[in-house]
Amino acid sequence: LTSKEMGRIKELSEFINNYPETSLTVTDLSHKIGLTSSKLQEGFKLMHNTTVNNYIRDVRLKKSEELLKTTDLNISQILYTLGFSSRSYFSKIFKEKYNCSPSTYKAQNKLAVTA
Repeated sequence: LTSKEMGRIKELSEFINNYPETSLTVTDLSHKIGLTSSKLQEGFKLMHNTTVNNYIRDVRLKKSEELLKTTDLNISQILYTLGFSSRSYFSKIFKEKYNCSPSTYKAQNKLAVTA
């Protein structure tokens, strides 16, 4: 990959970070920056050591954690705000990353904030 292509991938990463709720497919993203899907995946592997889809999921999880801590939105509002379509899938991947359910996380962090 050229440095220009890597620059486009960096810009795309920033876009994903800023707009995680956008419905993003690898095909859409590769068209957006003018690279083939395989070059896009290769660039994400080099830059972030993960796939495009895993990167999007991780960004959404980080944002959901932030929202659970800092807002009064309920879990359904948060997951739909961030573009997740299934509450059970969201709960599953949240638990894998943070070792507790979103509702437990929210409760524990509300206590920490008010204490």
